[in-house]
Amino acid sequence: MIRVVTIAAALAVAAWFALGVSQSTGANAARDRLGDLGRPSAAAAQRTSDLLDRAGRLNPDRGVDLLRARLALQRGDAAGATRTALRVVRAEPANLEAWGVIALVNERRAPALAARARAALRRLSPPVPAP
Repeated sequence: MIRVVTIAAALAVAAWFALGVSQSTGANAARDRLGDLGRPSAAAAQRTSDLLDRAGRLNPDRGVDLLRARLALQRGDAAGATRTALRVVRAEPANLEAWGVIALVNERRAPALAARARAALRRLSPPVPAP
């Protein structure tokens, strides 16, 4: 009986480890693809989206959502990038990167929202006086 429980536990740990490796490699590959400047082709954007789906599977980290926002920006979808970043700040109000995305993306398209995001950034990360 103990042997069966031990084998089951080992299999569960191995599956958990494999999922973590899959998530990590998916996120890293997507991050690399998002590092390329310019608008991706539809096929390249779909491949990046698939990698993000793999990275996000059972993953509570909001970093994957921020990568999705970057993909939306590369595709020219400022509204989608904003929606994604706003979902992140609703879940994590102190997420500096998400507020930064909102501020940058909306500087011209939604100045009031950009101002709100800049205010959140100042509140969360106030300037440090020089020594």
